[in-house]
Amino acid sequence: MAFSFNFSGDDIDADIAGFPLSLTPAQAPARPRHSTPNTTPCRHTLRLLAACLPSKISYNTLEIPIDNGPPLLIPRRELFDVRIQIMAEDDGSGNECLLGSANSDVQAGIYEGGLKSWECSVDLVKVLSAHEYRYMAGVRKDIIEVKCRSQTAKAWEWLIVPQLGCGTALPSLLLFQRALSRGQGPSCSNDSPIRFVLADYNVDVLNLVTVPNIFLSWAMLRANSSRGGSWLHEGDLDIEPDTLAQFLENLEELEITIDLLSGAWSEEFSGLVSTVLAENHRNTLDGELEQLGPHISSKVLGPTLPTRHRLILASETIYSPESLPSFTKVVMNALSDQSRTLDSQPSAPEASKTRPSSVSSRALLAAKTMYFGVGGSVAEAMQEFLQLGAIISNVEVPGGLGSQGVSRAVFQVSLG
Repeated sequence: MAFSFNFSGDDIDADIAGFPLSLTPAQAPARPRHSTPNTTPCRHTLRLLAACLPSKISYNTLEIPIDNGPPLLIPRRELFDVRIQIMAEDDGSGNECLLGSANSDVQAGIYEGGLKSWECSVDLVKVLSAHEYRYMAGVRKDIIEVKCRSQTAKAWEWLIVPQLGCGTALPSLLLFQRALSRGQGPSCSNDSPIRFVLADYNVDVLNLVTVPNIFLSWAMLRANSSRGGSWLHEGDLDIEPDTLAQFLENLEELEITIDLLSGAWSEEFSGLVSTVLAENHRNTLDGELEQLGPHISSKVLGPTLPTRHRLILASETIYSPESLPSFTKVVMNALSDQSRTLDSQPSAPEASKTRPSSVSSRALLAAKTMYFGVGGSVAEAMQEFLQLGAIISNVEVPGGLGSQGVSRAVFQVSLG
């Protein structure tokens, strides 16, 4: 079933009815894609998807006004450039479903609207910008010290940022830019690793907009920091192999890790998210302590093992009543420390009483208060979370949410 949200508000991307066919399509290598989306949860490496970037991408830079400061700048790949690539790679396999139409923003079970940027994602950007220290630092970054043979190892607590239904990933891109600029503000530190887990229903969305947008943010900061360099707000960006290698090396140097997931929300997807969130926690600390000799490892730390603060982001993800139960369980499991999924635990509020939570773990969700014609609503989503034992609180968006179109909201979900 295809449908359009039909909102009269200020959607960030208006659907483009046509584009100049005389433009030369960007030449892209073969990339993983599916004519009928593979809803089985899959994990993709940034290195693999980055290697599939076309040699040139067209972009524009979104300017987001904020209180008491210059506008935030987030470059994004142009939607017409995405469509040109899709058409250039069309082999008759049916991938044209991602092109959309003037009458449909979502095609249920095929495409979930990830190629566009929606206004609720901008609301999240404003919240993160206004309360950067709270959400990037979580709590004060205590150093865990392990003394052995008069030596000391220091392990900073990690910050984990999963964004569910990421699409163009505007909120994560803001934090990504902050991570690239670490050392320039009170909320960033060179000693504090950060991990982004970006998930979308379609692997094609990850290929076509998520990864290109990550690269564009890196390229913008690189251009602005170079002597005599400046970032053009719109244009075409050439992607050379050497530049791509520098991009990946720079992220590794800054201890910025990016994982990409695709697939439908389900118990299996939730399990994959939990695995990705947890797998490098102990491994990373073991590596840092290895230099101290064979007599010390993270196992010795026991309950003092640093907690990785999780900031889960999602916008425009609650519009479907059918998928809402699966989505809320994915969020709740991501907030939890346990590797078991919610489906295998006691239900209702009693479950949260026995489920240990990550310190400072929280989820920020942005959505329209009502999705007319579809059925989803913020009230229904809140009720679903409350039934699972979550604590809900409303979040004020700096500058307000505007008065045009359908009303919107941002709320926080935590385990207490």
